[in-house]
Amino acid sequence: MNYYTELLTCVENIGVIIPEGDESDINLAEYQIDSLTFISLILEIESHFQIEIPDEYLSMQTVASLKGLTLLIEVLCNNKK
Repeated sequence: MNYYTELLTCVENIGVIIPEGDESDINLAEYQIDSLTFISLILEIESHFQIEIPDEYLSMQTVASLKGLTLLIEVLCNNKK
């Protein structure tokens, strides 16, 4: 599974569009993700990947980087198995 691609799908599902071909690390704050959008993203991720993100990771500062969030999701999915 390509977690990064799947995460991009989750981001797009909540209405945030990331330009195609941008392979650099993406700071989600640059896409005007407010607190309501952030919660929507967390719920979308949890539903899509069938995981629960622990409370200590639920802040924009903790998961601001798209690649960092990808690593977190990968770890949580692998621990679920």
